Amino acid sequence: MKMNVKMFNSLTNPPAEVLEVEGKVVEIHYMNDTNYLAQHAGQGHFFAWSSDGKSYKLLVEKGYYEELNELFLPKVQSLQIKLYEDLSKARRRIYLSLILPVFLIIVGLLVVSMLMKELADYTIQIAIGGLVVFLIANIFQSSYLRRKVDKLRNQYFDDLEEFFGDTKLDELVVRQREYHARYFNFDDEEPVKEDVVHEAEVEEKEETQVVPAWVSEAKEDKVEEVKEEPKKEEAKPAETVKEEPKEVKKEEVKPKEEKTPAKVEEKPKEEVKPKAAAKPKEKPAEKAVDPNDAVDLSVLTVDELKEFAKDRKVNGFSTMRKGELVEVLPKVYADLRVVELQALARLESIPNFSTMRKGELIDVLKNGYQEKEEPQKEEMPVVEEASERIQVVEKDGKVNLAVLTVEELKEFAKDRKVVGFSTMRKPELVESLPNNINELRLTELKAYARYYELPNFSTMRKDELIEGLTLGIPVVVEEVVEEVEEVEVINVLNEDGTANLNLLTVEELKEFAKERKVAGFSTMRKPELVAAIPNKVEDLRAVELKALARVKKVPNFSTMRKGELLEAIK
Repeated sequence: MKMNVKMFNSLTNPPAEVLEVEGKVVEIHYMNDTNYLAQHAGQGHFFAWSSDGKSYKLLVEKGYYEELNELFLPKVQSLQIKLYEDLSKARRRIYLSLILPVFLIIVGLLVVSMLMKELADYTIQIAIGGLVVFLIANIFQSSYLRRKVDKLRNQYFDDLEEFFGDTKLDELVVRQREYHARYFNFDDEEPVKEDVVHEAEVEEKEETQVVPAWVSEAKEDKVEEVKEEPKKEEAKPAETVKEEPKEVKKEEVKPKEEKTPAKVEEKPKEEVKPKAAAKPKEKPAEKAVDPNDAVDLSVLTVDELKEFAKDRKVNGFSTMRKGELVEVLPKVYADLRVVELQALARLESIPNFSTMRKGELIDVLKNGYQEKEEPQKEEMPVVEEASERIQVVEKDGKVNLAVLTVEELKEFAKDRKVVGFSTMRKPELVESLPNNINELRLTELKAYARYYELPNFSTMRKDELIEGLTLGIPVVVEEVVEEVEEVEVINVLNEDGTANLNLLTVEELKEFAKERKVAGFSTMRKPELVAAIPNKVEDLRAVELKALARVKKVPNFSTMRKGELLEAIK
């Protein structure tokens, strides 16, 4: 499948990274080194795909790639490539099966009508009829493609949720929004509104590639008319309501008058009209009688509110103002989604909100987080007093980069554009890089933290990595060893002696199915993959046995041979 061929041909610089994803070569290029940075990142698009039909090139903004490297794992890239390829197949299929045959039939009828004298007088009618049929075929094609795109997108997000898990995926969404806000320096609401409008325009442009413009323009125009008129009428005094707009308000206010029949009977129609416009504001107050259950979403930015309205498929959300967005979203904590609760938690500076579940987030937002911080403060000093820390950073901030591998040092020297890095030896590479921890980049800090096995380093930011490395690496406590010994009692065999492959992940099972050349393995679910792989322990390969040994926590399994693995598993 070819896409963005011009971009593909222009990316001639050496790639930052080359991956092989299910037999396809994917080159990763940094957008910062090209002329596409302002064109794409300036509009909020931090990565773009291109292909010549055989291989792929992924153009990505460097900071976005370093901050959200989980979104560019080989598995995620394979899902994105599959989405593009399936969409291309759907477009080609509908074109070859409908549009092209209809076009050829219409052209054939016109040619026949011009050659045959009996039909010469009906050429214009045939041409008009053919044009109408062709337009109907185009409408059907657009409708079919729109439904197909929605189906493929939903399948793509389902696969992502299955791969990352619900909690991890929500965390990535929050981190993505935070990076977007930092990149554009969203400090107040005014610039946010400008960017949101711009993003909405970009979304509409992208949708018109698949869906015709007439599907959305008419609906949005109606939404603007209905929303602007009531606002102007609410601002007017009661005298203006009694004049000419009476007939107009009877049609518009009908659904709102049905909610307040009691007050309509007591007062004349002229006085009820201004109150009917104000009554929707009273109803949310009735639901929010309990202050602990009430949610004030007005503290969020317009960008976040529009994103939540988009996720909930609210019609006309892109043209709504902040007050309207707050009105259409839920008013109770229990009705909010995890992402919306996390946005409120982030605004209140609640620690570790990204790892909390929905019930925990609701409890913390209602009751405050100070109560949960107190037991943590009591436990931390006990752990620090009982454990020692290995200092890996000197008092003046210097670090020893010689502990890293030559490949890692060359990669860092390449990113810093050090001249002649490919021919340098390890001491020269260390000398060419900065040795102060505050001058190291995020990838360099993570590599340094990985060597010293700093806990949870992969999810830390730059300032957290600097703080953790400067504080030192905690020595493993004996209690951890006892926990590991308890976990070792894991049986990876079924009662009949066959291997319990359900203990492995979907990604591992797909990798094993790929090596065994199982047809259609990429679209299989976990039960199908388990059924496609042999379950007899003797029939399993060494790689598959090592995966089971890892689950069973067999020590030194990576250096064992097949016979040793069989004995360890049994």
